[in-house]
Amino acid sequence: MSKRKQSHVFQPFENRKRTLMSSEDSAESTESAHLSAAGASIKTEASSRLHAHDPPAVQSDEPREELAGAAAPIGDCPPSPGDSDASWQQQIPTVGATSASQDDDIGGVKADELKRAPDSVKLKALQSRFQPPRGWRAPSKEICGKRRKIPEDFFDESLYPTLRYSQSVDGVFCVACMVFSSGDTVLRTKALSDWSNARKIVSRHLATPAHGTAQLRTAEFLNAALGKSRSAYSRSDRSYQQAAERDTYGLKAVVDLIAVCARQGIPMRGRTEERGGNFQALLTYRAEGDELLKRYVENAPANAEYRSRRTQDELIELCGKQIRGAILRRCRDAKWFSLLADETGNAEQVALVVRYVHSSGGSYSVREDFLGFLSTADATGDTLTHLLLNRLSELGLDPAHLVGQGYDGAGDAGGKVRGAQARIRVRYPAAVYVHCRHHALNLAVARSTRIPVVRNALNTAREVASFIAASPARLLSNSSDKERLRKFSDTQHDMGLSALVESYADVLATLVELKTDGDAECSCAASSLAGAMESFEFIVCLVVARELLRYLTPLSGGLRNPDCELPVAAQMARDVVAVLGERKRDDSTYRGMWETACCLAASVGVSPAVPRVAQSRGPSTPAASPEEYWRSNVFLPFVDHVATEVRDRVCLALPRLKAQYLLPDKLPLLTDGLWRDIKEEYGDLMPGVDAADVELELWRQRNGRAPAVGDVCQVLGLTADFYPNIHAVVKVLLTMPVCGAGAERCFSCLPRLRAYLSDTAPGERLSGLALMSVHHDVGVDAEAVLLARSRAE
Repeated sequence: MSKRKQSHVFQPFENRKRTLMSSEDSAESTESAHLSAAGASIKTEASSRLHAHDPPAVQSDEPREELAGAAAPIGDCPPSPGDSDASWQQQIPTVGATSASQDDDIGGVKADELKRAPDSVKLKALQSRFQPPRGWRAPSKEICGKRRKIPEDFFDESLYPTLRYSQSVDGVFCVACMVFSSGDTVLRTKALSDWSNARKIVSRHLATPAHGTAQLRTAEFLNAALGKSRSAYSRSDRSYQQAAERDTYGLKAVVDLIAVCARQGIPMRGRTEERGGNFQALLTYRAEGDELLKRYVENAPANAEYRSRRTQDELIELCGKQIRGAILRRCRDAKWFSLLADETGNAEQVALVVRYVHSSGGSYSVREDFLGFLSTADATGDTLTHLLLNRLSELGLDPAHLVGQGYDGAGDAGGKVRGAQARIRVRYPAAVYVHCRHHALNLAVARSTRIPVVRNALNTAREVASFIAASPARLLSNSSDKERLRKFSDTQHDMGLSALVESYADVLATLVELKTDGDAECSCAASSLAGAMESFEFIVCLVVARELLRYLTPLSGGLRNPDCELPVAAQMARDVVAVLGERKRDDSTYRGMWETACCLAASVGVSPAVPRVAQSRGPSTPAASPEEYWRSNVFLPFVDHVATEVRDRVCLALPRLKAQYLLPDKLPLLTDGLWRDIKEEYGDLMPGVDAADVELELWRQRNGRAPAVGDVCQVLGLTADFYPNIHAVVKVLLTMPVCGAGAERCFSCLPRLRAYLSDTAPGERLSGLALMSVHHDVGVDAEAVLLARSRAE
């Protein structure tokens, strides 16, 4: 074929390749020489395999080293703009073809089957090629009155690298289109055997876009088969690595900025979304001092900026999955875990938290980790059961290792018959339910204030605090520091009362001023509240309640601690009951309260007195003096109520709690009966219950000569190697839930996180933001996030 014809054949493919090249750099003459040498190297290798019937051994080390710097097959390296057609033809490397046997005849293969075939079959088809042996004569046939046969240059691999001759049908196929194209066309599904117009038909076929795409895919496929990391075309373009580094660096910055916004509670869209939102503004600001990031922000293609809402949501979800994955790995390593859950008031979201014992470097610690939100239409017991168990299965946590459940005591979750805890325990008996201890403490306080005078006084105190805090104009005008009253807290029961007692005179003076306010509703409320505060009954009840509820504050704070252990919580509750009993018997306790109440009353001009019989509410005990009256009718009943409610609701009597007698400080109190109960309760969880009695004797002997250990987690380190049964019992005991504050605490970030996404945002993306916000101390690996995204695509 003439040089002009050759140029005509390959010109369309050349133009297609040039449109795919980067516009930043063009190939230089030295690179062209290198490509030519590399093509010759591959061609030499191909000729050495000319008479082999099997594909080349691409898995060996030597071919990989030889081809590491070689150019790719045809279609992989376009010519430089200054190259001639002849030089371009010289740069087309061979594909390392081997001579095809009769069994490898391309005519016996259907194109669609070859396209779906394994890569090894495709590789063999691309590398197999019929090479006429010496003395071979092509068959001829009569066409249009002349005897014609296949043109000899069709066998020239440098001119037609993708044509394959089939002896069985006496025709040629385009193997690239058979493997990587589609459609019922000549040269793909039908052999070209019209030798009169063969060159014209082949030229038109090589000029089609479908053939050009098939050649590109063939080149990439052969590069991968020969063990190259990427195509020679990509390696020849100097801008490829620069663009790849720029995009990778920019994407890492995007992921890091998403994590920072989530941790700091910064809405990524904000109220300036028409100007790109907060996220875009922060990214641009950061790029001002970073040249590489600036190039990414300014030069990234419009379809690959990775800063759209959809991409942000995908990256948020992947960041959340990364954090959750680290938590789940620790939880699986711990084996046993407890489940804590709490739902919002409208049952729209359920917060899921796991509690487990984490081991690191021989030390043990109790962890409560948030795993995400679950969306639900309702919160019935049956719905919660399926929701929680299905989610555990999705996360790869075995419910058979579930040893505890912790909810707030609502009927749908903690009901004894139809609640989620009862339904789950039917399937998994080891999942013992523990009513949230802090919620039980709040119930104990609420029940303790059912004494009429105390209940009325506390309700009035809440109304006063809410009324003063409702408007900035109601600041304590007579106070030197102009402070607001603290709102009453469900967790710190004495804080609101203490703030009111300390600023009692200023609060009353403010209410008196507001009695003359022009707003009728405000004036009426201020007058009513001021009248109540001028009553000695209110003052003495306020002081007594504040002093007694102070004893519950340390217990409340300890129960909300994620590291709190069930034995410690139970012991602390018993200590509170014991101290309240001592305060009741100690006359100096009430004497101090009485003196405080009298001083507070004198500061506002109120005299100690007892209510008139007609005004008394409920039964009362007669007394000779106001001091004795309020002692008998407020102090003694209230302290009895608080101690009783805490003992009944907070001090646990769970069979599983008996394992605390295995701890060194209580081991001398362990009886045979308690030990039998422990083995009965924990028998299914012990690795070898038959050896438990021997372990107990050795454990007692060890603690008899060693100092007592105060930290329960240290006991796990002492028992890990030689006392496996005791180790398992103590580990399960520490895994038992104490308080559901961990799940409740996650809802505090929910209103803020809703600003990121719409109200109909999927749970996974909302959970991703919540995971980054709650676990703000856990870093996000941007490279791992990008790798996970590329795999998902």
